[in-house]
Amino acid sequence: MPFSTCNVPDVSGKCTPSDLPPYTTVYGYFQKWQRKGIWQKIHDQVRHQLRQDLGRSGQSTVWK
Repeated sequence: MPFSTCNVPDVSGKCTPSDLPPYTTVYGYFQKWQRKGIWQKIHDQVRHQLRQDLGRSGQSTVWK
């Protein structure tokens, strides 16, 4: 994955790969998805699938 050139000092986390939209666009989508709860749903589904792939129950028993 090629990275864009970031010549601005102290831009930690704001340099995105050149094949992605600008940082502000990506972060804007992230904020929107987080507000709508979409990001949490994606996280939960990925965690559930990973647990199943590892031979564990889809639901964590930590919170029970």
